[in-house]
Amino acid sequence: NCQCSQWFNHSSIDERCRYDFHNQPLMRARILIVDDERSIRELLEIFLKKEGYSVSSAPSGEAALVHLKHTDFDVVVSDIRMADMSGIDLLREIRAQGFTGQVILLTAFASAETAIQALKMGAYDYIIKTENFTEELKLVVVSALENRRLREENTYLRREFRKIHGMGSLIGRSPAMQDLF
Repeated sequence: NCQCSQWFNHSSIDERCRYDFHNQPLMRARILIVDDERSIRELLEIFLKKEGYSVSSAPSGEAALVHLKHTDFDVVVSDIRMADMSGIDLLREIRAQGFTGQVILLTAFASAETAIQALKMGAYDYIIKTENFTEELKLVVVSALENRRLREENTYLRREFRKIHGMGSLIGRSPAMQDLF
């Protein structure tokens, strides 16, 4: 359920929330697809665009890093096995660069060890490329975006709470007390 349900009636569960928690219009979520297989990139790009997302793609981890320097993506969907840089290495690099969006990793070669490693490094999810993996990806992307929105809302509300209840509730206003808060 999206936060805007108190202001808008949604006709179906698939309808995307188009407003944030301030009742402001949202931009379309930006997704970066990273896969060295052109057919998979094109399939996912077409599929996710039909779902209403703004989608870009990169044929390698290095190309993805260039895209990420110039565009603020909400979600990165990356294959794990690629020639120049693995999806795990890409995840490690973009987290080190401060990327706060969600990362979803895809693989045709399932391994519990790799899945655990990916999740420990901060991947949102790990999807095995089965015959109908696009339907699972659709659900995971919606969940990842909702998770990101909730984190951002939480950060905003904490900041607002501190503004309202921070210094105003302190009895002492000495520099020493202000340094504490």
